[in-house]
Amino acid sequence: MNESNRPYSRAVVVGASMGGLLAARALADHFEQVTIVERDRLPAAAQHRKGVPQSKHTHALLSKGRDTLEALLPGLTDDLIRGGATTAGLDEGQLVYNGYRMPKTGSEMRSVLVSRPMLEAAVRARVLALPNVRVIDNADALGSFGDAGHGGVKGLHVMRRAPDSAAERLDADLVVDAGGRGSRAPQWLEQMGYPIPRVETVRIDGGYASRLYRWTPDMPKFVNITPARGCARIGALFAQEDNTFIVTLAGYFGNCAPTDNDGFLDFAKSLAAPDIFEVLRRAEPLTDAVPARFPGSVRRRYDRLARLPAGFITFGDAICSFNPVYGQGMTVAALEAIALGQCVREGLDGLPARFYKCVAKIVETPWRTAVNNDLRHPRTQGKRTPVNRFLNWYIEKLHRVASHDPQLLIAFQKVTNMIAPPQSLLTPGVVWRVLKGNVMRPDDRSEVRRFGDALGQAGRPKP
Repeated sequence: MNESNRPYSRAVVVGASMGGLLAARALADHFEQVTIVERDRLPAAAQHRKGVPQSKHTHALLSKGRDTLEALLPGLTDDLIRGGATTAGLDEGQLVYNGYRMPKTGSEMRSVLVSRPMLEAAVRARVLALPNVRVIDNADALGSFGDAGHGGVKGLHVMRRAPDSAAERLDADLVVDAGGRGSRAPQWLEQMGYPIPRVETVRIDGGYASRLYRWTPDMPKFVNITPARGCARIGALFAQEDNTFIVTLAGYFGNCAPTDNDGFLDFAKSLAAPDIFEVLRRAEPLTDAVPARFPGSVRRRYDRLARLPAGFITFGDAICSFNPVYGQGMTVAALEAIALGQCVREGLDGLPARFYKCVAKIVETPWRTAVNNDLRHPRTQGKRTPVNRFLNWYIEKLHRVASHDPQLLIAFQKVTNMIAPPQSLLTPGVVWRVLKGNVMRPDDRSEVRRFGDALGQAGRPKP
């Protein structure tokens, strides 16, 4: 779109992480100038930075996320592969769900395996190459300005850090807060006299540790071991660029992976299957293990506010921050960017309400999927319903049959990759295969240990 055809003057985006970059990409089609404000000094290449603490941990780009990023930034996947990223199908790694080992099978679904710094650097380079997008880095967003009347938000106050140390007022037709889980948007709204959103939380007291290793061709491209009955330990291994792979070991309720070498290996050995441990015991470590904490999933219900300021929206993790073990965040942010572009195309009048309504639909399925799975564990703090209990019972039965039925596995993977809706697992054909498989086949989960057997006292709360 030519500049002369862009109907609006200026937009400001808070945050230059994946959410902020994708929001800026969507807005660039409709505003003459888009300014991104970032508190970090942005690196020129793919590097870890303070503002993205998750970058040192495993990241998954779901198939839907890859396709959506490709729609926003055509050619991105090829760029990543040329830079050393790889792709993987269901036949190039190992999945262990609910204690059941899944079969390796061919599928059209392929995941892009890449580190967060490399992915973010590629997206950042493409977005900042747009002629009407600029970035102000090493600067703090102090708050929006405007009024609580019909005028709404009119821009953003910014403070550049040293050596500039200068305050700046950025006028804007639209301010987008993509400041992540620590978004200060609720405080800004309250200061302007607007109501703040109700917050839904599901507490898991999660913690994890990640470590980088040397990858060799005899190793799997991925291994994913999910919790099984009786415990809440998780392991993920993904190949990355530069012949490396990253392993993240996670646990709930304070049951976190140690960062020392022996403790990290022992934790890997205690998972429901030995696959990750068997790789690690002969792999070359390239870094120390890095820890992180995750108290729980958070969803701010902006979509239920009766009064919203014109000219201001939140975006990405500032709306909903998922349990990271499900790898949904980047895909949801990409889908929100598509929705943002569509909503702006319809006009700025009433934009916040329309956008939040669209986002609520995008977020609902991955939120329910993650929450339902977390609520399997008795110690998870959150509201349980008969529907939760039924779905968790049913999915475990599905996994049991899928361990011998590649067609069921593919159906499940389409849901986890956000290609198909969860309801697709409840169609008559799928339900029949699940019920028939459970009746005709004995439970043969012996080759992978139940978490309760594997952990013993280690998986139980301390007295």
